[in-house]
Amino acid sequence: MMSRLTDFRSAPPEAVEIDGVQYTLSGNFRNCILTIQALLDDNLAEWEKVEIVISNMYAEPPPENTGEAVRLAVNYLMQNRVATEDDLARPAVIDFAKDGQLIYDAFLLKGINLDNSDMTYWEFLAHLRELPEGCVLSRFVHWRLTPWGKLTKEEREQIGKIGHDAVFLDTALIEGGGEVLM
Repeated sequence: MMSRLTDFRSAPPEAVEIDGVQYTLSGNFRNCILTIQALLDDNLAEWEKVEIVISNMYAEPPPENTGEAVRLAVNYLMQNRVATEDDLARPAVIDFAKDGQLIYDAFLLKGINLDNSDMTYWEFLAHLRELPEGCVLSRFVHWRLTPWGKLTKEEREQIGKIGHDAVFLDTALIEGGGEVLM
């Protein structure tokens, strides 16, 4: 069985081939975050999203085959995984816009100043998956993943002090059920 450790093809690509031409990918974490935010923006038309993906993810000249260019850019963003139904149904636990300062702070706790970093998106995600225990973002992610009824009384009180809107991405409490939808 191949894994990230043994399969060189699972490394982040620096370029992709589209219709026989090599195109350099701009895999910097900032480009990728801006691209993801655009793809998730319901206020943008599909053609606008395509333009943003191409301009953010590819150096000049842009690929002519935009459909394949978008597919390969999304493949990069998914770390060479195909999105599954589970991926699409899973609620978000981190919002790059809302949690930006918390992400920045968590990286500082790890000794990484994002202002001075040009890491790839894949490196960024590896660090994000290993949040320092006890950092605010780590606690928020725990709370976002835990059903309301399974949080301790102390956790619910702490969330109440911080404010549901600050902690949760979509704060909608179902009356009677007490579940927090994310």
